[in-house]
Amino acid sequence: MSKKVQTCIGEVTINTPRDRDGTFDPQVVKKREKILADSLADRIIGLYAIGKSTREISDMLEEQFGNRISAETISSIIDRVLPEIQSWKSRPLDRIYPTVWLDAVHYKVMDEKNFLVCTYQKARGQTSGLAF
Repeated sequence: MSKKVQTCIGEVTINTPRDRDGTFDPQVVKKREKILADSLADRIIGLYAIGKSTREISDMLEEQFGNRISAETISSIIDRVLPEIQSWKSRPLDRIYPTVWLDAVHYKVMDEKNFLVCTYQKARGQTSGLAF
């Protein structure tokens, strides 16, 4: 049984199992729900952005929610933002990027039978040029 839901990036078709007894209770897209949670679409795009395949994303979502979203559905969500991803990847880079390193050390000091937690913090900034 297929169901069309609206997401933040357009309409997506989801295949749901037939349930004659009425015992199936979906967790990601609830019964009679027509809008897919924006956070789920964002999570799918985020996982794709870090290099996960559609099958890996499907497996991860099944593990987290106990409900499988097909690789085809994930692919259709990704295909809608793919032009934006491609344009971002091919954007021109700036010649200079500022960089900030932050570091901290936490240590305990005894002061009259009480322990105080002290922190030493260090920050360093630098601008780096890119070699073209």
